Amino acid sequence: MHYLNPETRSLEYDTTQAICDATAGNVIDKLFIDFPSLKEITECSSNVCLNKSYMNYNFITFQTDIETNISQLQQYLNDRTSIKEHQKCSNEKCDGIKKTKFLISPMHLFIDVLFWEGEDMISSQRSSEAATLMKLKLCDIPQILTHSTKNYELRGVLCFYKGKGGLRSSVGHYTAYTKRYGRNWELFDDLKKKPIPVKETTTVNCEFLVYTV
Repeated sequence: MHYLNPETRSLEYDTTQAICDATAGNVIDKLFIDFPSLKEITECSSNVCLNKSYMNYNFITFQTDIETNISQLQQYLNDRTSIKEHQKCSNEKCDGIKKTKFLISPMHLFIDVLFWEGEDMISSQRSSEAATLMKLKLCDIPQILTHSTKNYELRGVLCFYKGKGGLRSSVGHYTAYTKRYGRNWELFDDLKKKPIPVKETTTVNCEFLVYTV
């Protein structure tokens, strides 16, 4: 892939188009490296222990083996960001308890959607390459997610059509559905000359959900 040095093209309204071979996940990782969707902070409960670690997630991943479970997205966000306690600090000389807290971006959320078909339950041993794209109606996707006092509204859906390789990282075709004025959906496809209005009942091959405040 050559997404680190893409060909660029100037467009209207001070917008730059980048032409490259890359997955949506790669693009989000590169463009939002300083603006992660989620920050994970693990520290010891002891006031004298300096053991602390950080982890940034430029996008978070929602996994399910039932397509209709997209309605559980709010509950997933609640569980994903709840404070977690670990039994013992990793510092052998400390008797404190490790705690992990999560900070969500005050501006946006990128959510990767993984759908596992078949009888096998979600497993850490499975590669995301094997996941099937979830087919959803735009109107069935939660339109608002809430965290603390902030509301994050669904602004867009990134869709991917796999190539002959059948993998999410294989060469395929991306399209985007964006919601204008809080209600009207449009399809953006670089194979089309202009955006196309679509109904909210349109079924899409969902890969990423984009929420902003």
